[in-house]
Amino acid sequence: MDMERYEELFREEASGILESISLDIIALEKGDQEKLEELFRNIHTLKGMAASMGYEDMETLSHKMEDLLSNVRDGKYKINSEFIDLMLKCSDMLQTLFENTFGKKKKINISEIIAKIDKFGKTKNFGDKPKDTGNLIYTVKIIIGGAPEFKGVRAAVVYKELSEHGRVISSTPIYEKLINGEFDNTFIVDIETELPSAKLKKFIEDMLDVEKVEIRKSKVKNKLPSKETEIKSSEVSLKENVGKQTKGPVYVRVKMDKLDELQNLIAELIITKSAFNEYMNTKNQSMLEDAIQKISRLISSLQDEVGNMRMVPLEEIFNKFPRFVRDGAKELGKEINFVVKGEQIEIDRSLISGIYDPILHILKNSMDHGIESPQERKKAGKNVTGLIELKARREKNNVDIEIFDDGRGIDTDKIKEKIFEKGLLSEEEADNLTEQELFSYIKLEGFSTSSSVTKFSGRGVGIDAVDKMVRRLGGHLFIDSKRGHWTKITIRLPLTLSIIKAMIVSCNNALYAIPLENIQETVDVYSDKISSIHKQEVTVLRDDVYPVIRLRNVINADEINNGEILQGIVVGDGASKAILVVDNYETQTEIVVKNLPSIFDNVDLYSGISILGTGKMALILDINNLI
Repeated sequence: MDMERYEELFREEASGILESISLDIIALEKGDQEKLEELFRNIHTLKGMAASMGYEDMETLSHKMEDLLSNVRDGKYKINSEFIDLMLKCSDMLQTLFENTFGKKKKINISEIIAKIDKFGKTKNFGDKPKDTGNLIYTVKIIIGGAPEFKGVRAAVVYKELSEHGRVISSTPIYEKLINGEFDNTFIVDIETELPSAKLKKFIEDMLDVEKVEIRKSKVKNKLPSKETEIKSSEVSLKENVGKQTKGPVYVRVKMDKLDELQNLIAELIITKSAFNEYMNTKNQSMLEDAIQKISRLISSLQDEVGNMRMVPLEEIFNKFPRFVRDGAKELGKEINFVVKGEQIEIDRSLISGIYDPILHILKNSMDHGIESPQERKKAGKNVTGLIELKARREKNNVDIEIFDDGRGIDTDKIKEKIFEKGLLSEEEADNLTEQELFSYIKLEGFSTSSSVTKFSGRGVGIDAVDKMVRRLGGHLFIDSKRGHWTKITIRLPLTLSIIKAMIVSCNNALYAIPLENIQETVDVYSDKISSIHKQEVTVLRDDVYPVIRLRNVINADEINNGEILQGIVVGDGASKAILVVDNYETQTEIVVKNLPSIFDNVDLYSGISILGTGKMALILDINNLI
C-alpha cells in the first residue's frame, strides 16, 4: 500500500478520535467518571496511530497525556479545573499537530505544553513510577480484523505499542512484511515485558480492530534483540517516504448493507437492460412499456439509496460546540449548562459544513447577549446557571435545528424603536405589528437591537447575516422569544439538496419550479371572487380566507387578462397558506437542484435553479419567503 493511502486512513480515523477526546474531557469536567477510561483508550489509540505514521510530536504529547490520566486513574490526583484546563490545552495542541499533517508540513514547537505537563506533575507530586518487578517472555498470537487493505497499518500500530511496553524479540512474519500487509490477518510476536499475561492480553484486545489474542509463556531465551532486529524510530517512522500532500478527499462512512442493496439494484438494472434489448428486437409494445416502468422504478430506488449514503449525522458538527460553549462561558464569567439533543439526526453531507457557522453565531449571541450574568439571574429569580439547548428533530422532509436559551429574551420595544428610527414604519404602524411580524424585521440587513460592544463577540453577528447563510443552504430561519424568559431560533433545512419532486409552472414566458412538499392542491380561482383587505388580495376557498399572490406581480411582469378563471396553487402549511396564481401548469417531475449564481445573493424569491430534461432552465421558488 502506498503512503498516501496510509495517510488517508490516519486522517479519517484520527479526526474522529480527536473529537471524542475533546468531548470526553468536557464530560469529565461535568462529573462523568465513566469517561476517564474512554478518554484513556482514545488517547492511547491516537498515540499508536501517530507512532505508526512517524508523527513523533503527536506521539510524545499523547504519551504525556496518558501519564497524567494514569495518575488520576490511580487516585493520586483528583480532577479539578486546573487539570481540565491543561487537558484541553493538550487536546488543542493535538488538533494543531493533526492539521499540520495536511499539505506542507510546518515545524510546531510542543516544548511549552510539555513543560506545563511536567510542571503540573511535579506540583501535584504524582510520585515515582512503580519499581520493576521482573520481566516475563510471552509468545503472542494476534488476529487483525477490519478492512483487509489496512491490515498492514493495524499490525504496525500493535507492533509499535508492544515495543513500548517491553522488548519485541521477534515476529512472524518479520516487521517489514507486517507493515506491507504480507500476512493472512494473523501474526505472532515474542515479547519480553513486566506485564502479567492477563493485563497484556487486555491491553492488546483494546487496540483498534484486534479480533483475537492468544498468549502463552514463550520458550524463547531471555536475551536482548540484536541491533538488526531493534525497532528504531527511523524504521518505524514512515514520514521520510511521504511527499508533499494536499488535503485529502471528503469521505462518508457507508454501512455494508447499503452497498449490498446498491449492488443488487445495479444487477437488476443490468438484467432489465438485457430484457429491454430483447423487447426492442421483438417490437412487443406492452413488454417494452413494462421494461420502461421497471427501469424507472430501479432508477428511483438507486436515487434513494445513493441519497441515503450521502446522509451523515449532525453529531459531526454538534460535537464541536460543547468545548466552544464551555470556553465562552468561562471567558464571560457566566455559568451555562449546555445540552445537546438529536445529534443522531441525519442530513445531506453537502449541508454539514455550511450549517456550522450559523449555529456558531447563534450560540455566541445566546451566550453573550442572551444568558444573563449570575448576579442578574439571581436578582430575576432564575437559576444562576443558564441553559442553552442545541436540539435537532425531523419534520417531514426537513430537519429543524433549534437553539434555545433561557436568558433575557428579545426586547420587542427596542425593535419598534429601531423600525421607527430607520423610517420603516410610523410609530402607530409599528405598535400594530404582532410579535412574529416584529421578529421578522430582525432579519433585515443592518438591523440590530444590540447597543453594547463586548470583547467576546463585538456587537454580535447580525441575524441578517445568519439568515443569509441559512438561505444559501436552501433553509429558513424562524425566531420566537418571550422577553425576560427565553429565545428560540430555529433553522429549518431540507434533508437533501440534490433531487426533489416539483411542479413546473410558467409565467411571463419563463419556467418556475415549486417543490411538491410546499403544494397542498391546485384550484380554480374566480376573478370575481377576489377581494382586497388591507391592500392584500384574498379569496374564499371552502369557507377559509386565503391570500392571493399573483406570480406576475412578484416578478414585476406586466399583468394580462387570463379570463374569469385563473390557475391557482395552494402553497404553504399551517397558518401560513396562500394561493399562488400562475399563467399555466406545465408538468410534474423530478428535478436536480443546483445552487443559484452569485447575482441572486440578495434575492429572497428563489432557493435554487434546475435544468430540465428539455434543456430549459427553471428557477425554484422559495415558498416560505414568498408567502
